[in-house]
Amino acid sequence: MTTRLIQARTKLEFLLDEYLSNEKKVQEELPFILESIIFSNLLVPSLGSNTSNQGRTLQKPSNLNNIIQNSSRDSEAHFSKEIKEFVKVSDKWASRITALLLSRDPKTRFSAILILKQTSEQSIPILKPEMKKTQKVAIITLLSIYKLANQYTDLERDIIIPSVPKFCNSLLLLLKEDVQLIQYITDGLIWTARTYPTQMKSVSQKAITALLEFISGQRVSYSPEVVSLASKCIAVFCVESKDSQNSNSWNEVFNKTLRTIDVILNNIYDSAEQTLKTDPKSTFSVNLPDSTDYTNYISLQTNRCISFTELLIAMLSVKSKNLLTIPVHEIIHIVNKLSSISSGTKVL
Repeated sequence: MTTRLIQARTKLEFLLDEYLSNEKKVQEELPFILESIIFSNLLVPSLGSNTSNQGRTLQKPSNLNNIIQNSSRDSEAHFSKEIKEFVKVSDKWASRITALLLSRDPKTRFSAILILKQTSEQSIPILKPEMKKTQKVAIITLLSIYKLANQYTDLERDIIIPSVPKFCNSLLLLLKEDVQLIQYITDGLIWTARTYPTQMKSVSQKAITALLEFISGQRVSYSPEVVSLASKCIAVFCVESKDSQNSNSWNEVFNKTLRTIDVILNNIYDSAEQTLKTDPKSTFSVNLPDSTDYTNYISLQTNRCISFTELLIAMLSVKSKNLLTIPVHEIIHIVNKLSSISSGTKVL
């Protein structure tokens, strides 16, 4: 009999029914809830004494089928039932944490974050069924807490300033894993870049590099929404950067964007004429796979041109406290080149 598994399930059910179902109790009894998870090891229970799996630990729900297959035939049915019951309770646990993160009460959201942190440290796979939703809500909640704490000097000094770089680095890591969260990630990055620019020295260049992958086509073939979000975020980082080595970030990115568009248009026109300098180091890398299909290749080039034009617009539209030197002549050159596309050209 898997005694340990039954005990863990029973305790989780007790915590869910008696504490997590009531926001006030979650706030008041948070230390007890955390201690119960930590000291009872509820989310990774070792399996019981009367099965062939004695001494093993249930660390990942994804391994449950393997555990069941390795059980003896005599205990398999009972063992399978207990594991399924435990997984059901684990799913309820993950769902309830997500619900608490959506609470209107800041204290409840803060308590939920601590419970989420402990749950993640003990058993990340338990959150997998709701991972994307949990990540989305966690970003929104943390950002709302930062905005609230930003109004108080002590909280700002003790909580926000030390954690902002780590928060942004975590968002960039998450961006590599899931592009679907880009809206919430860029919201977090833009707010922190504008509110705490001096804390972003170690993050600015990494953020710009990561976001440029969505413009150049390295991460997604073409998505107007993703390109727009990435462009706005890049523009903000360029004007808010306080890194002395990157003080001219806006000019550098803007000029490279202009030259990149020029090179792409030259490729589209199949022309050797290049008014602007096109040193490879002065342009962004553009992801264009080799294609013998001329029509497909032109389509890819056009999408890249649209993406970098969106970045150009974002760079010109961003609010800045400092004066920016805008290369008007080069912009006119690009505008003329773009406007020359008509029904009489080879492209269309």
